[in-house]
Amino acid sequence: MSQTRERGSPKTRPNDQDPAAVIAAHPHEGRRADGERVLARLAEITGQPAVLWGGSILGFGEQKYDTAAGIRSTTPVIAFALRSTGLVFYGLLPEAPDAAWQARLDEIGNVRATKGCVYVTRLARVDEEALFRLVADAYARETAAG
Repeated sequence: MSQTRERGSPKTRPNDQDPAAVIAAHPHEGRRADGERVLARLAEITGQPAVLWGGSILGFGEQKYDTAAGIRSTTPVIAFALRSTGLVFYGLLPEAPDAAWQARLDEIGNVRATKGCVYVTRLARVDEEALFRLVADAYARETAAG
């Protein structure tokens, strides 16, 4: 019999800290402004309030999933973090990115994508509306699947 259990280290669990206060505490004024803008837009797009996961990940919505090892885990549907080098978006990549998805990334502009993350140095350096369309589509995809 396979046992499913809840898992998540304290740094990846949701907590009651104020997401706006986390952004307000960021030392870089320009990135702070970007964080405030993204916080507002993601709340508008998802219809969900931001929840702080750990000390720096601002998540919108929540989904549970089972790992290959049979462990039940929880993650935000869409999230972002304000880092010293810019913004990191989580949950935007489809399970199997294809050429059409890459074309959408190219439309956004100066971004870098890795497994599970999209990195943006500054909102002013990308097509903001294309970025937020990708966020909206990813949120719709993930909530429809979940």
